[in-house]
Amino acid sequence: MVGGRALLSRYYPEKIVLEFQEIISFFPEKPRLAIVAGSGWDEVVEGELIDEFSYPSLGIPFLPEVEGHAGKLQLLKKNNFIFLLFSGRLHLYQGYSFFEVTLPVLFSYLAGVEAIILTNAAGSLSFSLPPGSVVLISDQVDLTFYPDPILLSPPFFDKKVQEIFKKAGKKEGVFLHQGVYTGVLGPCFETPAEVRFLSRFGDMVGMSTVKESKLASLLGLRVGGISLITNWGAGITGSFLRHQEVLQVASSLQDPLQRLFSSFLEEWSKNANCS
Repeated sequence: MVGGRALLSRYYPEKIVLEFQEIISFFPEKPRLAIVAGSGWDEVVEGELIDEFSYPSLGIPFLPEVEGHAGKLQLLKKNNFIFLLFSGRLHLYQGYSFFEVTLPVLFSYLAGVEAIILTNAAGSLSFSLPPGSVVLISDQVDLTFYPDPILLSPPFFDKKVQEIFKKAGKKEGVFLHQGVYTGVLGPCFETPAEVRFLSRFGDMVGMSTVKESKLASLLGLRVGGISLITNWGAGITGSFLRHQEVLQVASSLQDPLQRLFSSFLEEWSKNANCS
C-alpha cells in the first residue's frame, strides 16, 4: 500500500514499529504468509520451527486469560516456504485497544507478507452449519460497536485464497462451507434473542477477526478468513454453552484441519507470486 508506513507511523508508537523492524531484520528469509490462530487452532498449523518469540518479548502486551491462546509468534518453514504463525490473539473485550488487537497485522505487514489468514472459533447461527463445520469467510458484519480509529476501507476476503483453500479441502476430503461472519464485542456467549437478531445478518458469530481484516485490507494484504463452528448459538438447541466445548470440538477435528492447512501451504507456496 502506497503511504502505508506513513499511516502506521502516525497511529502506532514509533518504538513498537522500530522493535518489529529490528526483529524482522534478523529473519533468514522474508516470510510470504501469516496465519493468526484463534481458539483451538494453535495445534493445527505445522512446520519446521526456525524461531519463536513470546508476545511480550515482541512488545505485544498479552495476558494469558483465554484458554487456547498461547501468546507466541513462530517463524516456520514448510516445503522451503517461510511463514509466520501467531498462536493466540488479543481481544477488544479484554480491554486491549484497536491498535493492540491489530499488532499481529502490523508485524505481518512490516515483515513483507503477501497474505494473512485469520482463523477463529465461531458459534453457528444457522441449522445448515452444525458444530464441526469449517467455513470460509466470504464477508463480515462488524457489530462490535467499537469505533475504528483509522479511516478503514471495507475488508475484502481474497478470492485466490479461497480458491486454494477449496482445492486443498477437495484434496483432503474436508468440505468447506462459505458464510458471513458477524463480529461482536463479547466476552460472553450471546442470548437466544441476540442469536435470532444476528442470524438476520450472518451465518456465524464470534468475538474477533473483524478489526484485523479491516486493517489488513487497508494495507493491501490478501486476506483469508476461516471459521471452525464449535457450538450452536444459544437458543438453537437449548444446550448450555461453555468455552471448553469450543476447545473440545477443535481438538476432535485436529487431524483433518492439519491436513487441510498442510495442503493449503503446499499449494500456496506454488502460487506465492500470483498477482
